[in-house]
Amino acid sequence: ATADITTPTFFEGFENLTLGAANGWSTTNLGGGSAWATTTSAAYSGAKSVRLNNISNTPGFIDELITPSIDLTQFASPRLYYKVAYANITATDNITNTFQILSSVDCGKTWGVRRTYTETALETVSPQNSTFTPTSQSQWREDNINLSSFVIYSNIIFKFKFVAGEGNNLYLDDINLNNTTSISEMES
Repeated sequence: ATADITTPTFFEGFENLTLGAANGWSTTNLGGGSAWATTTSAAYSGAKSVRLNNISNTPGFIDELITPSIDLTQFASPRLYYKVAYANITATDNITNTFQILSSVDCGKTWGVRRTYTETALETVSPQNSTFTPTSQSQWREDNINLSSFVIYSNIIFKFKFVAGEGNNLYLDDINLNNTTSISEMES
């Protein structure tokens, strides 16, 4: 099958994206509760990001955000960049959250873990019991994953997987390959 993204550019800032539409982006919500959704309450750039409203999730629930398929042969030295914002909760946190970024080169039949975050490694601000919403760019962090060993794959997908424990909200923005800059960022 041909990849959804076949050009050497991939940037998603969630400004005009409808999750689950015929655009290759999908979500799974195993167990119910909150799911990944676009939000206008916070963004690193532009006006939107995706949020997992984890402060109201039940421990053990699994939520996944899955990208369109990408032809990595179009990229010289591919790196997956993303911005993340997360707060833990204070004192009562007895069940830890798990956040992973995975990839699949066989249309989602099997997945390999590219990065796993412990709860404290995921934090971008101090723990708080009130609902976390990032209010400035300083509350976000940009991370990246080297994908050079995957440059031979013409059809790869990525999954952002969160297993709820006790914790606060998680936000993602500006998911891209090779640190591409969005048009809105170039104008500012």
